[in-house]
Amino acid sequence: MTNGRQKLWVSCGPALCFVAAATYSTTYDTPLTGLLPLYCGAFLGIALGVAGHRKAMRAFMTWRAENPGKPDDEGPDVPWMLQMAFTLPVFLGGAIWYVSAY
Repeated sequence: MTNGRQKLWVSCGPALCFVAAATYSTTYDTPLTGLLPLYCGAFLGIALGVAGHRKAMRAFMTWRAENPGKPDDEGPDVPWMLQMAFTLPVFLGGAIWYVSAY
């Protein structure tokens, strides 16, 4: 990430998702341990979805910080989106299969 605000927002992501999983767990009386494969699958899918695209992400985040009001499609290309669109469903699908099978 290019500035402190972006770093803070990204670093709070796992904690906020855990709070959402815990809230879902208490609301629907599901064990939290049953949701942890989904939690891990989502973060592994995101991490592997952006792997190898550090320079492109940095260029996009720099552009986004400099142009806060403009839509994202006017900025530089985002080549990691295709990789993310493939890896995230694969990992979440595997996690859903694991949770439903075991």
